[in-house]
Amino acid sequence: MGSRDLGLNLLRAIGLLSIILAHVNPPSLLFQLRTFDVIMMVCVSTISYTDYARPKPYKDYLIGRIKRLLFPTWEFILLMSIVLSVVCYIEGAFIPNTYKYPPRLQYILWGLIVISGSFCILRYIKVTKLPEIVTFISSNSLWMYFWHVIVLNLFTTYPNWFDSRLLDSWCVKWLFVVTFACIMCATQNKLLKFIKIAK
Repeated sequence: MGSRDLGLNLLRAIGLLSIILAHVNPPSLLFQLRTFDVIMMVCVSTISYTDYARPKPYKDYLIGRIKRLLFPTWEFILLMSIVLSVVCYIEGAFIPNTYKYPPRLQYILWGLIVISGSFCILRYIKVTKLPEIVTFISSNSLWMYFWHVIVLNLFTTYPNWFDSRLLDSWCVKWLFVVTFACIMCATQNKLLKFIKIAK
């Protein structure tokens, strides 16, 4: 893996961890500083298309992305919808989706500024090795995102299940959510490997 790939992995991990940070209600300044996250993820995904070692036709790339990203997203949305519908039916509750905001020019510009700065820094700092956790987060970013949504919904729906110190501290909450998502991804990966070996 070249230094460019490691740099993209690092940026992908930073983007995902920033998205999770936004969902645990950090202090206002930190919340504003991290708003580059979604734009960074989009740019990194776009740049990932260019695979310098093995260029492939766009059609093959697109089919691979659909299999890797779209199908798991549909599966997750379907499963989450079923689970939330059952919970809402049992609890007599309704959980509205409050995470959608129309993107504005300032939001997009801030994201582009941070990404441009990040690439400038990576141009001068040769990344030769990343900590295993960064590589793990980067290579599991889609499922890390999905698992973090589940735990955040648990915080919202069942706050009594958790120690109030966990819910009051954004930092502890963020570490808990990231750790939970990592553990669930690792478990999922091992389970999928076991199933593949069993076939």
